[in-house]
Amino acid sequence: MKIEGTVLTVLPTIPGRDGARFQGLARALINAMVVGNQHRYTKTLQLVGTGYRAEVKGPVLNLSLGFSHPVNFAIPAGIKVEIPATPRAPS
Repeated sequence: MKIEGTVLTVLPTIPGRDGARFQGLARALINAMVVGNQHRYTKTLQLVGTGYRAEVKGPVLNLSLGFSHPVNFAIPAGIKVEIPATPRAPS
């Protein structure tokens, strides 16, 4: 790798096709690290079904998914959980 100012250039160290493959792999891994640092990772969970509910109670995500008991999931430190208000369907 060669750094010139703010530009990082990945150069092959092995000749031939394998060098090009490893060069592309290194570039993709570095790009994923940079993009992962710039943008936050988000995951959306959609509950589809009658009576399915989710609520945050302190550090616990409480899910009612049709089982005989609620499913409680401890929210790891540093993770933000949001439950948006859903508009009611007109009657």
